[in-house]
Amino acid sequence: CPASTNASSVTIGSKTYSLNSSGNAIIDDTNNTIDTGEGKLVINSISNGVISYTYTLKGAQNQESGHGNNTSTDKIAISVTDQTHDTTTATLKITIVDDVPKDVVVTPDHSMVADTDSMVSGKLTFAEGADGVSSMKVTVEGQTFTGTKASNGTWTFKDSSNNATTNFT
Repeated sequence: CPASTNASSVTIGSKTYSLNSSGNAIIDDTNNTIDTGEGKLVINSISNGVISYTYTLKGAQNQESGHGNNTSTDKIAISVTDQTHDTTTATLKITIVDDVPKDVVVTPDHSMVADTDSMVSGKLTFAEGADGVSSMKVTVEGQTFTGTKASNGTWTFKDSSNNATTNFT
């Protein structure tokens, strides 16, 4: 959001920053974070009338179901005031896109898997996304296992007969 070098201040959300004649503001750790409710907007710098920022979502948002196809908007008010106290306003609109878990990778502990009765162990890693994951299904050779995540982060898997298991055979 460029601010004119004739501007004397810029207000972003609830924070007001004084600007020098070059359009620069002093930003430090005591005045750089704006909590929007949905996220945290951190003002990194205001230099030559350009505002540099970072936005971090605070948690999962209440969006309609649609498997990653939904968005919501976090709107942050901005106003720029010049030296004669004329003010113009705008809105910084940050689009929040619902995500879904992705990047499922299964890594066996052994570099070679032989067609034998021996057991192969490994680990399952994935990116949960902002909404988190509370359940998943794993299919091995046509049999589906359903996993449920406990509040402590551990997983319990049950086979199609609802028997708890740690083995997928």
